[in-house]
Amino acid sequence: DFFKLNTQKDNPDTVDIMMPKSDTVMELTETDGSTKIWPMINDVTKFTARTKFYAFLGGDYPYTKITNSKITNGSACILVKESYGNVFAPFLTDNYEYVYVVDYRFYRGSFSKLVKELGATDIIILNNMSTTANTKLLGQLYNLLSYYNYTVTGYRECDGDVSPMSSLTETGFALPYGVVT
Repeated sequence: DFFKLNTQKDNPDTVDIMMPKSDTVMELTETDGSTKIWPMINDVTKFTARTKFYAFLGGDYPYTKITNSKITNGSACILVKESYGNVFAPFLTDNYEYVYVVDYRFYRGSFSKLVKELGATDIIILNNMSTTANTKLLGQLYNLLSYYNYTVTGYRECDGDVSPMSSLTETGFALPYGVVT
């Protein structure tokens, strides 16, 4: 059995982490609406193998707000992601006063209201490649964005698989297999 082999144990992966220059405070919002302050990047050397992904953003939460006190110009972006976006969020903190992170798998609020309330000028959608073949995850992303009154084009199912879009429009932004305009 693959998981019983000692190969990984004898040759563990190592990860070098680039620490942002920003001075940040991160507030996580749980699915029940409660909040907590948590470090953006954690030392997880003593965590179990299954919880090592807590190293970035403390894991997956519906909504996270990261504030950089070194920037005071009101700049803000929203990162819409699933778990693979967790490692990307720290790179944004050196460039924005506020980085808002929305995990579309768990967020249940109105994305339209959130965007208007936060006044973010940039929205970044980040997924791993396997998402492009997962109609459930694409559907969740589509549902989140449909609250914002965007039209998603190029997203369609063919025999249970997602079929790729044919072109990208100038007024839209790309989804893994579609364009939001």
